[in-house]
Amino acid sequence: MSKFPVKRNAIPGDGSVGLAVTDIWDVGRYIARIIADPRTLNKSVFAYAEVQTLNGLYDVWDAIERQKVTRNYVPDEEEIEEMIAKGKAGFEAGNPDWQAIANLHVGQYWRSWGIRGDNTPENAKYLGYLDVHELYPDHKPVTYADWVERAVAGEVKSPLA
Repeated sequence: MSKFPVKRNAIPGDGSVGLAVTDIWDVGRYIARIIADPRTLNKSVFAYAEVQTLNGLYDVWDAIERQKVTRNYVPDEEEIEEMIAKGKAGFEAGNPDWQAIANLHVGQYWRSWGIRGDNTPENAKYLGYLDVHELYPDHKPVTYADWVERAVAGEVKSPLA
């Protein structure tokens, strides 16, 4: 394992677990509607554009870019659990460094959405969240494919802006 736990284009598991994705431009539009909606008062809302798998996200990118992006699978759940254990050990020793923080954060994040599939509308509904698509069926979110098209065209300066 490398010093920093994240491999370039890393995919936890086999890449077949669904996860909800949202374009940053939809966040404000969702929030404006959710805040003004009396049905959401004292409720939690799961806001997302679509559910994809990591393999599906890479497939979209490959199709639009017309080249295959290298995928580095981390199929061994034990490797992910080892990352988490190393991170916890750094914290328990009372001296967490960046390595411990990265191991703990990345390992738990990968286990959550890449292995268990926690980041899905079904899981959110089970936890009592309202679904943004049910609340606002007229909203047309920006899809991942839309974002990739803009990114490839040079219209996206940063994935987070």
